[in-house]
Amino acid sequence: MENNNLGKLIKLTRKRHKISQKELCYGLCSTSTLSRIEESECIENWQLLNALLDRLDLPSNIYDFIVSTEELIRYSIELKVNNMPTEDVLPLIDEYKNISVEESNLDKQFCLFAEVLATFRDTDYKKSWKHLQKALRFTIPDFNIDKELSITVFTTRELIILYYIANMEYFYMNRQQSAIKRLYHVLGKLKNKNSSPSKLKYIPSIINSLGGFEENYLRYNKEYELSDFGIDFCVKNGILRDFAFLLYTKAYAMCKMGFSSEYGKASKREAKKIFLQSFSVMLVQNKDMDTIMRGIAEAQELMEEDFVDLELLKQINCA
Repeated sequence: MENNNLGKLIKLTRKRHKISQKELCYGLCSTSTLSRIEESECIENWQLLNALLDRLDLPSNIYDFIVSTEELIRYSIELKVNNMPTEDVLPLIDEYKNISVEESNLDKQFCLFAEVLATFRDTDYKKSWKHLQKALRFTIPDFNIDKELSITVFTTRELIILYYIANMEYFYMNRQQSAIKRLYHVLGKLKNKNSSPSKLKYIPSIINSLGGFEENYLRYNKEYELSDFGIDFCVKNGILRDFAFLLYTKAYAMCKMGFSSEYGKASKREAKKIFLQSFSVMLVQNKDMDTIMRGIAEAQELMEEDFVDLELLKQINCA
């Protein structure tokens, strides 16, 4: 697709979803720049176009854009960084920074976020948490950790950073209620709009985290509802991310809520069935065997029954 057609697509989609220019370009560019893009008078770099398309949940591809050699090199580095272990990315980030292209806020956000993921286990957690907030403010300048998001549309990277901020404040910053509220807020935004596949694939991870948070507060009914929704979402959208763990947490929540006289043995049989499904999916996905064995031990203790054939499981794992 030619860049001038991209401008028209951005304008039409923005108007169809009743999103103002100010909302769409907030933190990315000025409204005057967006107007020139929409009227095909100004085509900025591919990162800006990609971010605008991403906020509108439109598919984008570097090959749709007319880009420089430097931008293509940076794009290839981004792909490598996104698809390799976080501890190996620092040399690539240095290479990315040294390419002779003017550094934008999107560049700064990408680099800082990647650096935090690569180093946070070896760094003070509070410092890493603050760096995540700084990374988010490159494109959401008024982000305040104690207030709800003012932005109505966001990019996939903004979503991922919010997810990490919430998890860090829950586990390391003693801000559990704030983390739960933040993830529910993000989940609500994703559920209430026609999100792109790049964003949808993170919904199971958000649900899985929220389920664990609710479990820690003994809110097993909430954990059950979340996992049930997550399982249905995964099936409908063909997403296996966190599917096995969502199955497990649903059965776990059923056990913790207790088997009422209304359901009795039928409910217990259902929980056992779901546990077995979760272990089967874990095996297919080559999950760590120690993790699976710990899950089995916990499930059998909850069910007060040794219902998993451990020898058969070991044979399947060795096959």
